[in-house]
Order: sequence, then structure tokens, then C-alpha cells
Amino acid sequence: MAFTLQAVVALDGSKFTSGMTGMLASVQRFAGMSMTMFGGVASQVASMWAAFGPMGGVMAGMKEVIKVGASFEQSMANVKSVTGLMGDEFVRVSNATRAAAAQTSFTTAQAADAMYALGASGMSSADMLEASLLPALKLAGATQSDTKLATEAMTAAMAIWQLGAEDATGVADLFAGAIASSPANMQRLSDAMKYAGPVGAAFGMEMKNVVDEVAAFHVVGLRGQQAGTAFRTALIELSRAAQTGSGQVGAALKGWSAETEGLTGAVDRLNAAGVDGASVIQEMGARAGPGMAALLKIGGDAMRDLSDKVTQNSDVAKMYDTQMGTLSGQFTLLKASVEELAVKLFSKLLPAFIKIIDGAKNFVSSIGRITESFGFVGTVIERLLPLLIGSGGLLLAFEKISAFIPGLAGGLTGLFKGAAMSMAPLNDSLHMQRTRWQR
Repeated sequence: MAFTLQAVVALDGSKFTSGMTGMLASVQRFAGMSMTMFGGVASQVASMWAAFGPMGGVMAGMKEVIKVGASFEQSMANVKSVTGLMGDEFVRVSNATRAAAAQTSFTTAQAADAMYALGASGMSSADMLEASLLPALKLAGATQSDTKLATEAMTAAMAIWQLGAEDATGVADLFAGAIASSPANMQRLSDAMKYAGPVGAAFGMEMKNVVDEVAAFHVVGLRGQQAGTAFRTALIELSRAAQTGSGQVGAALKGWSAETEGLTGAVDRLNAAGVDGASVIQEMGARAGPGMAALLKIGGDAMRDLSDKVTQNSDVAKMYDTQMGTLSGQFTLLKASVEELAVKLFSKLLPAFIKIIDGAKNFVSSIGRITESFGFVGTVIERLLPLLIGSGGLLLAFEKISAFIPGLAGGLTGLFKGAAMSMAPLNDSLHMQRTRWQR
């Protein structure tokens, strides 16, 4: 007797399924973290991946590469327009911009904005632009401010005191120190220096003394533009009083020099002479007096202590490293590195993108030439369109009227039949023309 042995083999996929489930969960957790870090970019890539698989994710990533790269390219074109740089010098500046972005927490587009601000300030050589960019970005990162704002504040001060690009780091250090030592922030300090800087420089004061005393006005409660205006009006009124020698203020300031003593020296003299705040306001006026009276209260020693504190804190690199030392700061640096990679990919693929665009433009032009050869069709449609629209309206009106006037339908129907017969030759002509096209 013959026996038939049948074996049934079954594959146990439970472990594989469990492993895949765990892997997918890990991917989802990473995607969630990426979306938090990079915002809409990761979200779009994840959505395209889910909808179209790996190829969809690649296409979404390519879209972001083009977006980031094209934005940087346009920003650098703006830099070229204000600096006039060409050839190798422009390539140097472009590479320096990308390198500065990779070293800081800013994107290539933000670094390009800072470079544009440097160029707009009058810097036109590659050496000056390269030397000034990193200090400007460090200042913006250290003070958690906009790159354009920090760069414009720094370059404005450099222009007022006629400083070169080699002094950019020193100015950034000084601004960082003032912000770290007083209630000033980058916006407030920038606004204040617009008013205080030109007057202080005109009276021969060093930038350090002006910044110290602007910071002192912030300490006594005057912020931003108020601090700058208080400094300006006080310096002008004190100089006038010292020259005339009139009143208590003028007598106390005999021999005083804004260049060598500044507002701090004036405070020392007024306090030593026993001039109180009320007298200062009365003699210096409602605009200049209140700020100066506030400085009298804290005294010259406190102002010198603040100046020393500003000097101690004047280290923009250290302040920047502190800001970037947090987890949030590290994520920001990572995001900047990813954008630099996107720009690098864009620069490599740019020739291919240009060829694709040129091909698309040629295709569109070809379609345009073809449609021009069918111009008479457009003429026929153009002439028939009013008639068709008018006929449609007439038919609609006919339907409404015939509902109320029996017998009208029959007469108008005959009229439309006659019109249709008159259109028959035109239809034959169009049919013959269509036959020619097909041949």
C-alpha cells in the first residue's frame, strides 16, 4: 500500500512584523522631532513620502533645495548690485557668506542679508566685506537680534567714527558689552545710537564713552530713542552752559570739556557744586534737564562702575557661545548646516536646472508659434462668439415669453430654422478646413 506524505510549511512572521512596527515607530518619532526642528520642510517631505513613497520624499526634498538655493542666489545678486563686485571677488564674497552661515546659527539667506547691509553701508571691497561679516553675525546671534539690524547698527557706528573693517570685531564687542550690562537690547541700542552717535563724535568723544553713557541712560529708565535724545540734548545744553558760564550749571561746568570728561565728568562737577536735579531741569530745560537730573541721582561713581562692567562684558564671541550652548541653540546650528548643504546641492545642480528651464521656454515658444498658424480659427470664433452669446440670451427670452403667448413658439421656431439654413455654408467651409488640417 502506498502512502502520500504531505508537508505544510508556514512562515511565522510575528517577529518580523514586530520589528517593522518598532522601526516605523522610531521613524515616526524622528519625523516628529525633525518637524519641530525644521518646521514645514520636514512636514512636507513626510507628507510626500507618505503619499508617493521614497520618490515623493526625494521630490519634496528637491523642491526645498531649489527654494533655499534660489533664495540665496537672489540675495547674492542683490549684494552684487550694491557692491559692484564681479568675477573672482564676487565668488570670494559669496563663499565667505556661505562659510559664515555654516559657522553661525543663521541661514545662508540671513547671512546674505547681513552682507547686503554691509555693502549698502559703503563697503565695496571683498576684504572689507569678509572681515566685517562674521562679527556682524556674531553680534546678532549674541544679542538674539535680526542680522540686518545688528549689521546696520555696527556699520553706522563705524561710519560715524571713521573706523575700518579691522575694527568691526571691536565694535561688536562693545555693543555686546553694553547690552549685557544694561537694560538695552540691540533694537534699543541701535535706536539710541542714531541720536547719540553723531553728536558725541562731533564733540570729539570716543565711541566707548558714548556707548557707556547711553547704557547709563538705560539704567535710569530711558530706553532706545529716549536715551539717545537725552544724551544729545544734555550734551548740547551742557556745552552751551559751560561756554556762557551762566547760572548754577554754567558756574559748575567752567572749564568742562565734553571730549575729555563727557557726561560723567559733568555729573561729578554738578554734584560737587551741590546743584540739585530741580535746578538742572530749570536751567537746562524740559528736554535736556530730566535725563541729566536722573544721572545726578546715580552719580559719577556708578557711571564709572557701569563703564567697567561694559568693558568686562565686551566679548561678543563668548556671549554668542553662551547663547548657542543650549539645546535650542544646537538645533539652530544644525538647521543652518542643513541649509548650507541645500545651497551646496543647488550650486552643483544649477546647470541642469538652467537647461530644464531653457527647454521649457523653448517648448512654450513652439506652442506659441503653432497657435499663430491657426490664427484664422480665432478670428472665426471671435466673430461667432457674440452671435452665440446673443442667441443663447434670445432663446432664454423666447422660452419665457412663449410660456405666456401661445403660438409665438411656432413662428419663432421657423425663424431660427431659416437662420440655421443660412449658416449651413459656413459650417461646410469649416468642415473642409478641418479636413485639410487632418491631411
